[in-house]
Amino acid sequence: MIDVEQLRSKILDLAISGKLVPQDPNDEPASVLLERIQKEKEALVKAGKIKKADPPSVIYKGSDNRYYEKAPSFEHPIDISNEIPCSLPEGWAWTRLSNICASIEYGLSYSAKKDGENKYLRITDIQDGEVNWENVPYVTIAPGEERFYLRSGDIVFARTGATVGKSFLIMKVPERSVFASYLIRISPIDCRISQYISFFFGSSFYWKQITNTSVGTGQPNCNGTKLANLLIPFPPLKVQEKINANLQNILPVVMRIGREQKKISFVATALKREILKSFFASDKSYYSKNNENNCSGDLFTAEKYCQEIQSGNINEKRQKILVKDIRIDSQNRGWIPLSFIAEDIFGGGTPSKAEPNYWNGDIPWCSVKDLGESLIVYSTQDTITQKGLENSASKIVKKGGLILCTRLSVGEIRIAGKDMAINQDLKGVILNKVIWPMYFVYFMSSVKLPTSGTTVKGVTLKNLLSTPFPYVPMERQIEISKRIEFLYSLIDKGINQKK
Repeated sequence: MIDVEQLRSKILDLAISGKLVPQDPNDEPASVLLERIQKEKEALVKAGKIKKADPPSVIYKGSDNRYYEKAPSFEHPIDISNEIPCSLPEGWAWTRLSNICASIEYGLSYSAKKDGENKYLRITDIQDGEVNWENVPYVTIAPGEERFYLRSGDIVFARTGATVGKSFLIMKVPERSVFASYLIRISPIDCRISQYISFFFGSSFYWKQITNTSVGTGQPNCNGTKLANLLIPFPPLKVQEKINANLQNILPVVMRIGREQKKISFVATALKREILKSFFASDKSYYSKNNENNCSGDLFTAEKYCQEIQSGNINEKRQKILVKDIRIDSQNRGWIPLSFIAEDIFGGGTPSKAEPNYWNGDIPWCSVKDLGESLIVYSTQDTITQKGLENSASKIVKKGGLILCTRLSVGEIRIAGKDMAINQDLKGVILNKVIWPMYFVYFMSSVKLPTSGTTVKGVTLKNLLSTPFPYVPMERQIEISKRIEFLYSLIDKGINQKK
């Protein structure tokens, strides 16, 4: 399967670095366009339409081939070479986002209503890069707030929460629509450059800057000042037009591939779910009947299973499993609470984002976003330092250990491909020695864990530990795991042929 998001990001990276379209040395250089934009800003300030801002900075390449930034407010030029990811074609320029925008401002704080005079765009109204304006709620703004009307060419940006950094280009907007306070509105000085800026907001260079500038120890967020300071590679206007035309042809094809892959993936996931159900569904009628007495099913089998589980305990002081704790079903499986085969379940945490020396170290730090399609997690988007680990609740899951998601994507389970730290949405699981890890992984993938919580759904440790687990001897666990793996491989083979 093609990683569509990665492909889209790569295409956008090529575009903003000048490698997607041919360059024409006769095009008016970006420096001239930037000068014209500055004059237009000064005219708007003079007319009282926008607030006066500090004079723009200029970024240039010195004779030593290093990049410098100068501005009237600087005592001397600042070396920013470490911020520049690549060289640009002749005629392009590096600039700050604030230099090409008339304004960067937060939205209005209102409670959304079913009726009102103004459409009220919120973060939640932007889904998969689109807005269904018919479903957008209303407010009635106060006199003097007309400057918050959205206009064609504006770009709104999510400044907090799980969608921080996501943006949306306003192309067509209902009359007198405004935007909510969790959005930042970016108004480019010239609407002709809006499309290019919007494409820049999908590049990996943009996302790297947003990740580095996100602040706060709770939800990630980025304020207007940080956003204004973003570096952007700025091409000549004619090059921007070529880039926009090319991307408007290419990206819909990429999105179409993504939609088709989602359909195939949905079918594959449903088939795998049915496979797991066939192996792990409990014989409820038999289980219920045996629950009437305290010692269910085959007494000899129950005693044998007790001995096996007890022998696999890593901690000898753990609570001993008794015959009364086991329910033997018609398939000779011993259903027991998960607490008897999970030797330890430990949570993680997040080092303070306010401490730069806690981040970008050599310790992989796993969160929900790192739980991809593969059962094994080999790499993570974020890393932390030893100091960050020691000064937080984060803990290490050893290579080969199990990582279980107990918040957000509840029930997702993966195997650590190397030693890695985990965040507070995940749990590390250490199993009894008589439990085959892949058998446990497949079983947990078949279970729908009970969740609670209003804002963020999660499963409590109590409910997790009371989950009934179908114990069978090790050789049978391995056999079942191999059969599931074989059936999965047939599905994956079919997907690859379809691709």
